[in-house]
Amino acid sequence: MPGLLPSVLCSWTALGSTGTGPTDFFSLAIPLNASPILAFRDGAAANKTSVKQWGGGETWALLGVAGFSGGSARYISAAASPDSTFPLVVAYQDAAAASKLTAMRYDSAATGWTPVGSPGASEAAVSDVSLRVATSSHRTVAAYRDAAGGADAATVQSFNGTAWTTLGLPRFSAGQAFYVSVALGSGNGVHVAYQDRSNGGRATVMRYNAAAATWLPLGGVAGFTSAAVYYTRHGVLCSSPAVEQHPLALDNQNVPYLAYVDASVGLRAVVRRYVCGTWSLVGSAPLSPGIAHSTSLALASTGHPWVAYVSQSEVGWLARYDGTAWVRQRFSTGTVHTSSEIATRFSFALGAGDQPHIALRDSADPAHVAVLRGWQDVGSRPLWDTEVANLKLALGQDTPYLVFRDLYTPFKATVLTHNGTAWAPAGQPQLSPGTAYYPSIAVAPNGIIFVSFADGSRGGKATVMQLTSPTGTWQYAGTAGFSAGTVRWTSVAVSATNVPYLAYQDASAGDKAQVRFLSGSSWLTLPIMDTNQGTFHFSVGEGCCLRRRR
Repeated sequence: MPGLLPSVLCSWTALGSTGTGPTDFFSLAIPLNASPILAFRDGAAANKTSVKQWGGGETWALLGVAGFSGGSARYISAAASPDSTFPLVVAYQDAAAASKLTAMRYDSAATGWTPVGSPGASEAAVSDVSLRVATSSHRTVAAYRDAAGGADAATVQSFNGTAWTTLGLPRFSAGQAFYVSVALGSGNGVHVAYQDRSNGGRATVMRYNAAAATWLPLGGVAGFTSAAVYYTRHGVLCSSPAVEQHPLALDNQNVPYLAYVDASVGLRAVVRRYVCGTWSLVGSAPLSPGIAHSTSLALASTGHPWVAYVSQSEVGWLARYDGTAWVRQRFSTGTVHTSSEIATRFSFALGAGDQPHIALRDSADPAHVAVLRGWQDVGSRPLWDTEVANLKLALGQDTPYLVFRDLYTPFKATVLTHNGTAWAPAGQPQLSPGTAYYPSIAVAPNGIIFVSFADGSRGGKATVMQLTSPTGTWQYAGTAGFSAGTVRWTSVAVSATNVPYLAYQDASAGDKAQVRFLSGSSWLTLPIMDTNQGTFHFSVGEGCCLRRRR
């Protein structure tokens, strides 16, 4: 990201204003080799679509003109090709076109925003717009909930370079389709997932057969899951609204895998994959022997699935499919606890060499901490000699770092790391000056560790600290307690260019979201975004997203 310094101590400042009106229906992304881009409904521009980008300096830069859409916009979705910086394409519900679909494309400052086909490309009003741009060909595909005839069914259109064409029949879903999401596989194959109201809210995954110009349900059956699913947008299916889950994944051969709790087998956890036209069970039996919940799926480099879940007795288990059968290991010696501040029961990640890492609050250990790596405990238990809470796990070059609140210090933040032999504090223990609420941790590619929290010693304002070496000393990254008011749900992330970002819920701004990142000698502020007082999660990688947990 040009002009951004990766890791320096500097002041937190709010740099001017990126807009004078409310911002909503936002879509945040980082195109290849470019700084973050935010598409949003701009309250300062008659609720029309605007897109801004950080240029590496101290101000937001408009891409094109403010409010470039013909009318007010909703359900905005921005996308860029994974293999290039531009084109950037934005699609939205356009009030100037009877709430139909309109898409605009940005290639350079010289061309500005140009229409992708004709405005109002859909037959009727749209919602739940989901947009993708393909690799290499830059083919643009949009899926949405189509209100034509009051159907609220799923429709997918593709732009062929001249005009929008409907893939298959419009409103191809049997009934109402909510949380519509489109994905492009290798060879530009198109998959769509949605909550299928005609099938009791169960999941339906459809694949487009280009030769026959038809949509076919994977497995031959729409609504193939045995119970309703929620939050199918962005490829995330949830069987429990209280715990975020990731049970859908595609391997490198575009084979979909789905983990879920199946009522037809006594609410046990199962994994199915789509092979040869059928959703087939992975393994000969459910992976859990009893009732399960809170499933989380990851695929190893071999393509074999791993599933972490919690049993009916609130014990944590990790199951790995070895190609023949499910191999399970308990990862908690007691029950898996959650706190009033965070709904997540455990943190699960696959590191290099497909080594699983899990951090959790475990009531049977004096430390209430367990970390599992490669089917063995990482270090001995207990890891810490007092009770702890609010654990967050991060991996830096396959080295685990664990931040938590020490309940006897009281509630200060401590970070532990494993040196290959034993667990030891990274930097000084109890690094926060006082109580640390909502701690979050991230490790930059250059090895610098960042910890964020709401600082109880400063009225609950945001503080970020950094550590350049596990044997060094924690220092403030800028001014402690830099936010205007009390914050919640801090989330720190670091880009591939070692730029730290911080997202949090800002009480001084009506519980809207603030996102900041470090540039030069100042911390720059992204626009305030309404999260409707929900929790949100922030991640930086090939893309960057801020999303609300509903």
